Amino acid sequence: MIKLTKKQLATFDTPETLLVVSLYPKKGETYSSGTTGVASYTKNLLTQMHRPVVVLADYQTTSTAYQEDNTLIIRC
Repeated sequence: MIKLTKKQLATFDTPETLLVVSLYPKKGETYSSGTTGVASYTKNLLTQMHRPVVVLADYQTTSTAYQEDNTLIIRC
């Protein structure tokens, strides 16, 4: 089960939050080996948005959630 902090819930549980379902690069990377160009394109696109974004992405080994700037990535 993925657990989010109260701060993450407060930040991303708003009407302005955009939900995206896509492939996404590895944590902290933009161009990851073993991922497609779609993953890199998605990250490049979302980092330019000035609003909260939640990404539902594929997982590598286990389900997890982490935040990078204004983006919450949930690997499920």
